[in-house]
Amino acid sequence: MDLPKFYNGIKFYNYYFIGMDKPIIIEARDKVSARNALNNIVDKLPEQYRQQKPCGETVTVPIRGISTKKMKDKNYIWVGEEKSPNGWLEESELNERIKNYNNGKSNKRAG
Repeated sequence: MDLPKFYNGIKFYNYYFIGMDKPIIIEARDKVSARNALNNIVDKLPEQYRQQKPCGETVTVPIRGISTKKMKDKNYIWVGEEKSPNGWLEESELNERIKNYNNGKSNKRAG
């Protein structure tokens, strides 16, 4: 029997703090990198997080076409690392690609 291949790409590490409703989410490839990133930003977290101790950690993987993030006032959608160097594509660019793809399919049907 072949064992399933484990996903070794980008993961979301969610760090929960006592008394806080929302976790701090770190995007990283492994737990060590995620914890190092958390340590690097801990001084920049809101005061209410800095006063609390972490109480939990979960790991999830991005879902193609569903996982989103906002960076520098732009929305990004996870498309996978085979479609984009870092796996993320700006929403407007993705919409343009979908539009071009659909137009190409329409032209093939008409011709």
